[in-house]
Order: sequence, then structure tokens, then C-alpha cells
Amino acid sequence: MARPEWTLPLSSIATRPIKTARTSLKSQSTTSLGSNISDFLADSVHHNVRNTFTQNLLAQMAYVVDKMSMRNVAASVVTFCGKAAAYAFFYCDGIAEILVRLWATPPETLRRVLVQGSTQKQSEIDSVSDRVCTAYPQCLHSLKLKALRPTMKYLRSKPQSPVPIATTYIPWHGPWVSRWAGKDTDLFFVFTKFFTDLVCRFLPDDPSPEERMAAPAWVLVQAQIVTILDATMQQTNSQSPISQIGPSSLTFDGLLAGADANATVLPLPAYGVVRTMGENRLIMLLRECLSSSTIMAGKSRSVFAQSFSSLLKVAARRTSMYDHNACFTLCDFLEEAIPILQRYQQETDAAIDVVDWFFWLDVCRHMLQSQNSMTEVRLCAFLYSMWSTITSDEARRREVCLDWLLAEDTFHANFNHWCPMVRAFFMRLIVWKIARLNGSGSDVSVAILEALDLRLQQVYRIFLYIQENAQRKHLAAPSTAPCSPAPGRCLEIVRNDSQMAPGGSFLTFDAILSSASTSEANHHVRHNAQELAFPSNASQPRKVAEDTIKSQDGGKKRWNLFKSIIASSSPKDRPKTSSAKNALAASQSSSLSGYGSAEGSASKTAMNGSAGPAPSYQTLSFKISLEWIDQDINNLVGRDRRVYPPKLPLPAQLSLQSRQPEVVRDNSPLEPLGVTAGPSKYAGRALAEWAILITECQNFFERRKAEGVPSYQLVETPTLSIDPFRKV
Repeated sequence: MARPEWTLPLSSIATRPIKTARTSLKSQSTTSLGSNISDFLADSVHHNVRNTFTQNLLAQMAYVVDKMSMRNVAASVVTFCGKAAAYAFFYCDGIAEILVRLWATPPETLRRVLVQGSTQKQSEIDSVSDRVCTAYPQCLHSLKLKALRPTMKYLRSKPQSPVPIATTYIPWHGPWVSRWAGKDTDLFFVFTKFFTDLVCRFLPDDPSPEERMAAPAWVLVQAQIVTILDATMQQTNSQSPISQIGPSSLTFDGLLAGADANATVLPLPAYGVVRTMGENRLIMLLRECLSSSTIMAGKSRSVFAQSFSSLLKVAARRTSMYDHNACFTLCDFLEEAIPILQRYQQETDAAIDVVDWFFWLDVCRHMLQSQNSMTEVRLCAFLYSMWSTITSDEARRREVCLDWLLAEDTFHANFNHWCPMVRAFFMRLIVWKIARLNGSGSDVSVAILEALDLRLQQVYRIFLYIQENAQRKHLAAPSTAPCSPAPGRCLEIVRNDSQMAPGGSFLTFDAILSSASTSEANHHVRHNAQELAFPSNASQPRKVAEDTIKSQDGGKKRWNLFKSIIASSSPKDRPKTSSAKNALAASQSSSLSGYGSAEGSASKTAMNGSAGPAPSYQTLSFKISLEWIDQDINNLVGRDRRVYPPKLPLPAQLSLQSRQPEVVRDNSPLEPLGVTAGPSKYAGRALAEWAILITECQNFFERRKAEGVPSYQLVETPTLSIDPFRKV
């Protein structure tokens, strides 16, 4: 049914511009009897083609309803049913009016979609709708864009078009309705993909938002997507699937009915309980529609990307910032959706931004002001994981850092937060993302480091004032004991051994070997990934090392290379230093060149290899994990520490001192006033935790330098997620 032969130029289901050519052809000779006969024959042929086309689609709709009412349906059958439903919806009389009524769209959802899609007056919307609707098949004209009240009145009334005789026996209100609404299967999502492609065939090039909304039934389909988005945002994963299912209606007769049993016999778990957000059907639909290998046209991909981005904003406006479960789900969804949208924009070089960063940064600001520690922790993890995407633009980076995160009210409220977990996540966001130098010495980077240093000194001066005030009034001294993020636990940088292959897990042996043998030639200068080489100082047999070198020469002895790959992953073959003292000395001797690499001076020799062969190292993956604390260490956590003036991470501190060599710091006590007065009581604990974090960061840098990483710029950044925190 997707073949172009069914929609011939002179057919009534073709576009209006092509259909007008028929009139011009007939007007050339209207007095001739032969021309009248030829026109009659042409009309008869097109009438037969149209009847065959619609009858086949109606028969397929009966098959769709029958198969989707069964308990078990194959994925290929679901894909076929979704495509058949899209074509029948688009080309068969009366089918669209029946299917849109099965969704039972709430008026509030439809109103939200209309408000987001267009800001014009009703008279202007009607004119645009009449102009756009004429290009579509006649069976869709009854679903053209109207105001909210006429649309709801139309949906609650009986269909205007007569029901086709071939569909009178189809049980439209059967068990398949839940799947048609987007539950349990991919039926609705496959339908949405092909419906979008069909709609865009009749739209003009580069359609405006008003023209896109004026397409027949477009608003109704978008409203159903918003309904699914709302259900996704409001789902709570804390409840067990059994409690959500309710009492079971399974009987022996239903159990013995086999594959022909209805879908309602066996209750299924709630939508999205067992799935991760990467397996969410909306994310899968977005990924498939915006993929470069999709069958959709370029205009269809652009329209879908803009529409999906608008629907995300519709769902986010309904999410309460005080509902931490909804905020968790929204952040999970955005972590999957925004990279897909951003990658599509980079691949197509779209003129219109599909991601409204102004809106989403405003959403993040509201989450950070929710006074809910779980929401604030989740937002810090979201910013940490999405930092490279958010700060890809220098102007946006300046806005996020200087105007928001390092602003006086935001910084003091989160750096001195009452919750240790929020302080821990916010400090790691500062250390590993905001203060991390990646060879960029721009004015924005310098301004960010200066603002961060100023905020840290303010916290220290406020602490000195509180300490002196307590001594003067004979009050209890402010506590300087660092707190663990959770009882008996701490955040540590650990090795992440669960790494995927570069091209995916389903690779052949040849693909793995070819990628390993050409990794040195095809490496990219990135932050976390360089050439895949084995450490030269590893305690592995000499024969394995020789086989590794030989295997890279012309692709010979590839199995020996595979053996070396397997051998290098064992714990005994990991790089080891001769002693801790030698490792520390080597790391300290190379620290100056590493810090210089952040400014682009001394790292060039190490990277270009002009001063000798670059030390080989293996790129690893690390994560910040919530681990248990040993009992002996736990006794030291609650003890007060001596607090010193806070410092930035060492590369950032050296970079700042090189630009401000003669700056004299003001360490006089500062009275907390305004936004700094409330959270200042936790300044001592926050400064103690900051000192521990800076030491941990520097130890990690030195250890990776001792293991062969040529510069601090190439040290891997550990990942930070919220999954361990959810288990606490």
C-alpha cells in the first residue's frame, strides 16, 4: 500500500496542486466526443484503482484489530499493523473519525497543545487551516484544525461520515484500544512515525508552526503523545508491579485458551516499571525518526523534531517542581532526548534550534529552588552528565556558570546546603565540570575561575566571622567536621569495568580486531579517549608484548593481538609502579608540564612527541560511586578539622595564579548578610568537605599521571549518576 502507484497524479487522493492539472488537460478539448470517452475511461480506471486501494486498507484494518486484540503479538506484526493503521487513517473514509474517538482525548490536554502550537487569533487560524486542508484527501477534511470547543463537541458526537460497510463487523471498542492508546506495544508509535511522514508529504516546504498545526488530525495525534508523556512523567517506580496490577482475573479457561486469548485476560505490569528510560517507547520513536538511516524524508524529520521538542515543553510545564518523582523522570527523559535532538541538529545543520535552551535552563533553575534535596541532587547529576552539551556554546556557558551556578545566592545556598548529599554532588559538579581546564584559556574560562575563587573566599571569610563571634560571645564553635553523604557511605572514584565495545556489543571478531589494530592511527583528540595502547611498564610476559607489537604491523598475527587484549584485562597485567614513593616523585616532577598543558604551553611537547616518545597508557573509565566506609575511617569522619583558605583544583589554581601573580587575598572576617546569612551555619563543614574533595581529585590526577597519562588535560573525567543514590 505504500507504493506510489496507488496515489496516481489524476487520483482524488493526490495533492491539490497535482489534481488541478487534470482540469487543464480536460479543458483542451471539450467538444470532441473522443476526448469525452477518454476522460470517462480515465475516470473509470482511477475509480477502480481507488476502490482497490481503500478495500485493501479496510481489510488490513480488520486484520489489525484482530491481531492487536490477542495476548501475544510478534514485533513484526505490530510494525505492520502500525503502518497499515496510518495508511487507512489517511486514505479511507470514516476510519480517521473512528480512531481519534478511541483515544478519548481530555479537553485540558488538547488545550495545552493548542496553546503551545499557535499564538494567532482564531480567525487567522481558520484561514490557515482552510488553506492547508485543501491539499489533503477528502476523508480528512472533517478533522481540520478548529477551536477547542468545536473540536471537543465534534469528538463527542457521532462520526459524520458513514461507516464503510466492510468495517461494520470490526470490534472497534475491543481489547486492542489500550494498545492503540500507546500501552503495552509499539502500535501507536509506529503509527505516529508513518502518519508524520504522510502528513509532511502534503505540507509546503519549510512549514511554519501554524501550518504544521493546521494539518488535519495533527493536533489530535500530538495530544495523544502528550497524554503518554504525562503518564511517563507521573509514573512512580517505587511501587511494585504486583501492587499496581491489582487483583488478577486469570482463570483456567483463560490459561488454556492459548494464543487466541484476549489481551485483557492476563494483566500486564504498569507502563515503564521494568524499562529503563533508554528503552522508553517515546525515546525509541525519537531515535528512529531522527536517525540518519531512517526512511523518513528530510522534511518529515525536521517537522517531527520541532514538534517533539514543543511537546516536551508542554509536558514539563505541567510537572510540579515539588514532586521529586516527576522531576527524577523528567531529568531521565531529557538525558536521553536532548542528545538525540542535538545530534540531529548538528548532522543536518538545521537553521532552527530544536532545543530551547532558554526554557530548559529556566526549568533547571526552578528545580534547584524546589527545597527538595532529592530533586536538587538529581539536578546536579543531570547537569554533570549533560555539561558538554549544555556548554557547547560559549555564551550559554557564561550564562550557566556566571549568571546562575556561581551567582551569590545559588552558590551559597548549595555549597553550604544543609543536606550533605546535595553539598557532595554540587561540589563535584564544580570540581569536575566548572573548574576543569581542557586547554581553553578563553576570557570566559578566566572569568569563571575568578568568580569561583571569589565565592570560595567569601565562604571562608564568613566562617572566620562566625568563629570569632562564637569565641567573643562564649558560644559553641561552628562545626568543622566533614559529613558523609549518606550514613556509613562516601562518594569515591572507582574503576568502571562494565565498558562497551566502541561499535556496540554485537561485533564480530574481525570488527574487534580491526578496531584495535587501527586505533592508534584513527585516534581522536578528545577529553576521555585517546589511542588504545598498553602500558609499557606493565608486569606482563615479554612474549605477549612482542606479539602485540608484531600484530600491529600489517595486520599479521591477529590472534596474538587478540590474546594480548584478553591478557591486558586481567588484574595481574595492570600497570604497577615500583613503589609509592617513586610514583609520587614521578607525578610531582611531571606536574608542572601537566599544568602548563592546560594553558597550551608545555603539553605540546608531550602531545607532539618532539621531546621523545609519548608514554603509552590505556584509556580507562571511572565513576563516582557511593561506597561503604570502613569502620576505622568512619570514626574519623565526625571529628573537627582545622580549616584553611580554600583552593581551586591545582591546574585551575596555577592557571589563576599565573594571570594574577601579585593579588593579595583579603582574609578578614565577613559578616553574613542577605542570602548568605541562612546557610552560613554549615560553612565549616562545607569547607572541610571541600578540602577532602580537592585532595581526592589531586590524588586521582597524580595516580593517572603515574600510570602513563601524558598530561592533566587527558585525564579521564569520572561519570556521576544518581543510580547508587536511589538504592540508599
